[in-house]
Amino acid sequence: MVTAACKPCPFVYPQRSSEHSKQLHRHKQIKDHPETLFADYDHSSMTNLLFYTENSSLWHTAFCQHFTFTTKRGICKGRQILVFQDAEGNEESRILSLNLYHNGTVMIQGSEPALQAFTADFIPIKQQARLNTSLIQDPKCNVAPVLREVAIRASERFPEAKITLSMLLPRSDVPFHMIHGNNVELSRTCAFIPNVHLAYLKDIRPHRMFDHIHLNKKGVQLFTRVLKSTAFGKTENSRNLHSKSSSQPQRNPPPKTRQDSTPGALSQSYNAAAQQPQNPAATELNQIRHLLNIICSKLVK
Repeated sequence: MVTAACKPCPFVYPQRSSEHSKQLHRHKQIKDHPETLFADYDHSSMTNLLFYTENSSLWHTAFCQHFTFTTKRGICKGRQILVFQDAEGNEESRILSLNLYHNGTVMIQGSEPALQAFTADFIPIKQQARLNTSLIQDPKCNVAPVLREVAIRASERFPEAKITLSMLLPRSDVPFHMIHGNNVELSRTCAFIPNVHLAYLKDIRPHRMFDHIHLNKKGVQLFTRVLKSTAFGKTENSRNLHSKSSSQPQRNPPPKTRQDSTPGALSQSYNAAAQQPQNPAATELNQIRHLLNIICSKLVK
């Protein structure tokens, strides 16, 4: 266990063990003592720190909350957080690499002074991770009122804008009934805000997460499609109806407008209509020519 001086526990390996057996032994030790910091040494020099957790996403959040200048990226079989000294984020200013693997192993790499500084920060980070766990697992933790206040403030600040608010996404570390209850409450309370529209993400399930927390590529596509449809006022039902109507040809043509027949009006046949001059100006010119002929004939007489 971690002492008050925050000294990590050293790994104790069996004699004549290979590198593979050492790796298995390290994983067994940290898994038997979850969230306990262990250190690996090479000739009395600290090379890296390791610990095991079943809540890697909460530790990921705690790391981002504790360190000021970080960069997040994905690695093979996990995620990585790079910690820098300043906001430039150059390779020369990198001090730590925090690797969170899918099997629960967390490895901290860096120089020996940086690793020693991390051991002093381990307890505050651990307390923050446990606080995040208690907030998520607390049945009294209701997110819907907080999101409703955000929607109200946005509506008051931008009354002419159309505000799109996403429903809560599923998480593997939060019970489904808690997320569903918050979404129901959010839908009920935001229904009375005129320019706030909710994006219902019913097609996104935990299998759309690459780590059961963050969306994978297909999940991001679904998420953006629903947000775009909600922002443009297109619901899923209207889109389905539109695609169905456009894909199926119309069996019956639309009825033609029936013209009322009067005694003085005669219907023209197709041939009669085709014989008429296409240019209206030609008809007027013929009428003018006819009138001029009549006038000239009268003057000659």
